[in-house]
Amino acid sequence: MIKRYKNYNDYELLYLITEGNRYAYDILFNKYDVYIYKIASTYIPYGDKKEDLIQEGRLLLFNCIKSYKDYHNISFFSYFSICLKRAFNKLYNTEYYKMISLNEDITNIDLNGVSPHSYNLYKGKRIFDDELEIEMYDDVILGNLNLRVFADNHNITYSKAYYIYTNIISKLKTFFSIDL
Repeated sequence: MIKRYKNYNDYELLYLITEGNRYAYDILFNKYDVYIYKIASTYIPYGDKKEDLIQEGRLLLFNCIKSYKDYHNISFFSYFSICLKRAFNKLYNTEYYKMISLNEDITNIDLNGVSPHSYNLYKGKRIFDDELEIEMYDDVILGNLNLRVFADNHNITYSKAYYIYTNIISKLKTFFSIDL
């Protein structure tokens, strides 16, 4: 939390919010916005998905402000922190687990000793269209290189790198008939 908001008591702010004080709501929201950003960064360090998590966290903060009851004998920070981490775990596990398991399936494909990146051919068919896709397959999928680092190394935007990455994943799913 930012130092300038440490002097504000959550209980007083919540009381003022129930009385209809918009300024108190803004203070409490800004106080916890930094915390939402910090927790979202632990799940996803960058990119559009991180911004989605931050927006989900802000919506959750709004709901926690409305639903918090002080007679539960738990501080608002603890209440919100527990709710936020549970929500982020749920979102992260459902949406991103499929991509992780897909990467594991693709890297463990047995092609009778022939890897799809060695000749870019499998049973006489081309898998990848250009050299950048082959490099991304080698470096990002097989080599576990960060997609942001790959984009920086090849002087392309992250969104273009992510687009190429999703194309590679869909091609491999189609080519090897992987159902997830």
